Amino acid sequence: MATVEEKIRKYVASSSDAAFLTSEFVRFGSRSTVARALRKLVEDETLYRAGYGVYTPSRAFADGPYAGYKIQKFDNSAVAEGFLVKMGVDPQPGVLVREYNEGRSTQVSPYAIIDVGKSRIRRRLFSGGVKYEKS
Repeated sequence: MATVEEKIRKYVASSSDAAFLTSEFVRFGSRSTVARALRKLVEDETLYRAGYGVYTPSRAFADGPYAGYKIQKFDNSAVAEGFLVKMGVDPQPGVLVREYNEGRSTQVSPYAIIDVGKSRIRRRLFSGGVKYEKS
């Protein structure tokens, strides 16, 4: 019989999602057991906590001077977009990102800017590294 931690690890490894919500893992056990398993996976750096109830997988460097070190598998904007899709929001690029992509600006934003339309989403990801705009 596999433990909750092993079930979560297998689920994350088999998925190509950039973001996972705590509610996705509740089917593997009780909330407290899932919370303990997630804390253990964060300690092991199998998952990174992106925000309240939001996790993203890691990957390890295979060779070179950083062999064995783990980093976030997806960039912040991909994780934020994956999270928003799972929350039922249609994420679009923000105004600054659109202007840069269209060649109307040369300035690159230092953080991810996502237009969430009329959504009331307020959750902070990556300690404020993702900004939301409302159109």
